[in-house]
Amino acid sequence: MRRHLPILPLLALAACADPRPARDPGAARGDTLARPGATTITRAHEMPAGTEVTVAGVVNVASGVVDAGFAMQEGPRAIYVAADSATRLSPGQVVRVTGRLEDRHGLMVIRPGTVNVEGRTEVYPPYRIRTKRVGETTEGMLLGLEARVTAPVVDDRPYGWKITVDDGTGPLQVFVPAHQPFDPASVRPGQRLSVTGMSAQYDSTYEVITTEPLKAVP
Repeated sequence: MRRHLPILPLLALAACADPRPARDPGAARGDTLARPGATTITRAHEMPAGTEVTVAGVVNVASGVVDAGFAMQEGPRAIYVAADSATRLSPGQVVRVTGRLEDRHGLMVIRPGTVNVEGRTEVYPPYRIRTKRVGETTEGMLLGLEARVTAPVVDDRPYGWKITVDDGTGPLQVFVPAHQPFDPASVRPGQRLSVTGMSAQYDSTYEVITTEPLKAVP
C-alpha cells in the first residue's frame, strides 16, 4: 500500500482463529452501524472496484499511522479509507464514509468523497491471529501476533523495511513504514517479535503494516 497510496495517512480471540462473526460486544456494536443508506463492510468487499458505497464503522487505525488515511471496522471486517491529510481521525470514532471502491495492488480501499464523524465508542483491540491466517478476510483489521524472524531485514526505502516472520504456521511479511521509528539493526533472524499492525496486501503478498513499534519477546 505504501507504494501506491499518495502521502496526503474484536475482542482478542484465540491465536489460531479465523476472523468471523462473533456474538460479543464488539460484533454487536458493529452490527448496529449499517443503518438504512449504508452497506456493510463485509458486503463492500464483495463488490467490484468502481462501485460507490456508503459504509459505517469504528476507526481502528488512526489517520497518519500507515499513510494519511485510516482504517475502519464493522463487526468481523474492516477496510482502509484512502483519505487525504485534511481528515484526522482517531481510534474509537464512529464514522460514515461515502466513496468509490478502488483496488490498490490487491488491497480493496475506499477513495472517500465524504467522511462524517457520528460519535465515539469502544475501540476494537488487536485481533490475535496466526501468521498463516493473515489474508483476504483480515484486510484493514488491526492484528496482533508473535512470531520468529526467519530472514535478515530487507531495506525497501524510501518506503520502509520488510521483515519475514513465522510462528510455525507459515511465513508472513511485516512492513515497517519509513516514517515510523525503527532501527533495522535491532532485528535479527531467530529473534521472536510481538507485532501489532494493519492487515494489508501488495500484489500477491499479504502483509502486516506496523502501527506500533516492534517488541522483542523471550
